[in-house]
Amino acid sequence: MGLLASLLASVVAPRVVVSQSSAPSAAEANRTAREVINRTMSPFCPGLLLANCTSLSADSLRRAILARAEAGESRKSIEGDLIATYGESVRAAPEARGFGLVAWLMPAVLLLAAGVGTAVWQRRSARAGARAALHASAATSASPDPVLAEQPDDPERAAELERLAVLVRQDDPR
Repeated sequence: MGLLASLLASVVAPRVVVSQSSAPSAAEANRTAREVINRTMSPFCPGLLLANCTSLSADSLRRAILARAEAGESRKSIEGDLIATYGESVRAAPEARGFGLVAWLMPAVLLLAAGVGTAVWQRRSARAGARAALHASAATSASPDPVLAEQPDDPERAAELERLAVLVRQDDPR
């Protein structure tokens, strides 16, 4: 396993020599390493962040990232080398440019479209309800009997409806 750790360290070894005077503080190096580790998918544990992977290889890679951060390498430089070594699949989130920008913007666009669609639907429903109430109040005010509110054009049918309305009134306990 020591061979694997040294191989990983040599693959991800710092490529920039930085003088001691420009080395970051321990807190800053830890912060940079944590950012990289928390923004990188583990190449050893599929579906897990490097921070959550429990394999020994992931532990060696985390230590190599910390060593590079302590040497003064930037987050972008370390991430770039990880992507060059392990491929785009180590990105935990897509870049905010090109197709990655679409991935970032699509949820917001869909949420906005759903909100607009809901507002339009509510407005139409409210208008339809108001129209139905208006028609119902006009029908009941024109005739006290809802059966006779709409008179048919056929005189035989009108007579039959009138006869049925009389029967309904006789059965109505009011």
